[in-house]
Amino acid sequence: MVDFHRIMVATVTIGVTFFTCMMTVLYYMFPCIVLIRPFSYRWYLAANNFSADLWYRMNLFIFEIFNGITVKISGDDVPDGEGALIMMNHPSEVDWIFTWCLGVRKKSLSNIKIILKDEIKYVPAVGWGCDNLDFIYLTRDWTYDEKHLQYRLEKFKEVGFRSWLTIFPEGTDMEPEKLKKSHDYADRMGYPKFNNVLLPRHKGVQTCLDVLRPTWDAVYDITIGYESKPTIGTCFTGVNPKVVNIHVNRIPIKDVPTDEKQLQDWLFKLYAEKDKLLENLKVHKQFPKPRITPLPQSTYLVAAFWFSCLLASFYFMLTSSSFRIYTFLTMVFYIVCSKSNTLRTLRVLTIFGYCQFGVNINVIKALSQFRRVNDLYKHVQESQKNVALFHLGHWVKLKVGGTPFIVRRRTLTWYPGSVFESIAIYDKNTTKKITDFITHPFLDYDNRPINNVLDEVAVAPLNTDQECSVDSTSKNIMPRTPNKHFEITSERKNQLTQPTKPSFKFEKDTEGYYLIDRDSGQFSLILNYLRSGEIPLTLPTSIDINMLLLDSQFYRLYDLEKKLTNRILSTRRDEERMYVLNSEMAHKDQPPYFIIDKSWVIQWRKFIDEEGEPPKSIDNTKLFTTDGSLKKDLELNSHYICVSKDTWMMIAKRYPKSGPIMPRATKDIYSLPIPSSFWDTR
Repeated sequence: MVDFHRIMVATVTIGVTFFTCMMTVLYYMFPCIVLIRPFSYRWYLAANNFSADLWYRMNLFIFEIFNGITVKISGDDVPDGEGALIMMNHPSEVDWIFTWCLGVRKKSLSNIKIILKDEIKYVPAVGWGCDNLDFIYLTRDWTYDEKHLQYRLEKFKEVGFRSWLTIFPEGTDMEPEKLKKSHDYADRMGYPKFNNVLLPRHKGVQTCLDVLRPTWDAVYDITIGYESKPTIGTCFTGVNPKVVNIHVNRIPIKDVPTDEKQLQDWLFKLYAEKDKLLENLKVHKQFPKPRITPLPQSTYLVAAFWFSCLLASFYFMLTSSSFRIYTFLTMVFYIVCSKSNTLRTLRVLTIFGYCQFGVNINVIKALSQFRRVNDLYKHVQESQKNVALFHLGHWVKLKVGGTPFIVRRRTLTWYPGSVFESIAIYDKNTTKKITDFITHPFLDYDNRPINNVLDEVAVAPLNTDQECSVDSTSKNIMPRTPNKHFEITSERKNQLTQPTKPSFKFEKDTEGYYLIDRDSGQFSLILNYLRSGEIPLTLPTSIDINMLLLDSQFYRLYDLEKKLTNRILSTRRDEERMYVLNSEMAHKDQPPYFIIDKSWVIQWRKFIDEEGEPPKSIDNTKLFTTDGSLKKDLELNSHYICVSKDTWMMIAKRYPKSGPIMPRATKDIYSLPIPSSFWDTR
């Protein structure tokens, strides 16, 4: 027997969902692409998010009111309007739809962004809309996906967008054969096994957190469950699900691990709890202490608005040929773009280049190199992976002393005020335009350097009204005058606190490498320091620590300079301490003796004990009158000390001297000195 009720529900659900989606994409989002996106990504994002909010509410009206789906929410009651990473288990292919149920109740519906399979972009209307909304498609090729994901998330970060980014760490929906493969993989790797969820993968979560952690308040660990597994067919015909169970575990962002291994263990722990919750759901048919919250009343007004728009669009389709032509051409545009990643890039390139710059010279230069458009598409497709690795993934190419290095841009920004941060900022600004997808750095049609190779401009303390290319308030900014003894003296510390405003000029070669005229061997150590914040306990024999210190000054790495200076001083302390100790033990009672002012010795002992700076010159003038005679009533160990010849020779090599040098026959300085020519009044 024909079930007319089910047919009616399916027809209305599918028809309203499809046609309202088509209207949103054709009549609202496409004008935004042409009129807003070329000038402001922030406003484009806001406009599209507003249209998405309206469309989501229409779908919620269909699912929850018309189809009668009950949504039960349990767990933490999260605040309204937060930015968060949404981590969900993936029991079915329609789970992402039900993030709207939580978002609308927490006033964050328009902020939902979802990471989806690449195949969804080919679905008419829905795929086009997801593309316009900057949903992120993954291809299962992590080499590309990681860089693409970083790029898309950086765009959100640049405009300060507080997203509800939804990710499925399992990577695919739950099925028996996939569960078996998950168990096999867990056995091989020694990971835990679950019965109701697949083994989560941490790399995507790690990448999201690395980029957007500053914009998020929390991670929402969401467990979703149904009485039986729904499909797209059962969902849109109103058969299944009838009840959607959502359990929310809110985790403050400060409690989320930053270390990759700790994050993986943390994910395993969360999914073990999910597994228990889903096992409990099988028995009790709901999560503990569920709450049923009705949809906001505004949902009904939105539904009325959409039904009015549907009637209006049908009317114009029947009565206006211009409306039909516009609809047809816009659909062709989306179909072609969805079939070609190249055209999806070029559609923004051409609009951006024309609207913002008029006729873009770089675009004309690029297009002029190809006789046929197909050649251009093919070339862009071949280079797109490399573009993703460097531009979308924020990788910077450096050539130091002729040796090439490829460094993540974020690594270069760890130390504010450094040369590397300046390179990173400059590179980000110069590669920001979408025209770089084709023209730079892999295609250089100009055959000349593009105003780039690193050449440091002389730096001195500047007035506050001088121009600056780097934030001068950073602790890492300081004048880098060479220090003869590699000491951080009080004068040096005063210099370090004076703000300076460094300016740099950058050059690239024709391969897109920033050129730096420094030693490449020492740069390898500096690069590892940028990554880890540490220097090896034992330096390679080929590395001169004093030259490494000079390089740290050149690159304006204050922390590294301080560590190297401390290491040099520590080595010097050890050498002086051991030499004096051995010399005095071997020769302390053997003349001749040399006198040294006691105050200098006290300062030297403080330096050796790491309580002060190295003393300056050995000044014995305090012990003599103006005519060169010894002052009266000087006492051994109170006003002066006597040291052996070997000790004196070691000290004299390391410290400047002033005043007489007087070898004595005994430690009584009033005895006659040893007859010799060893007399100096420098």
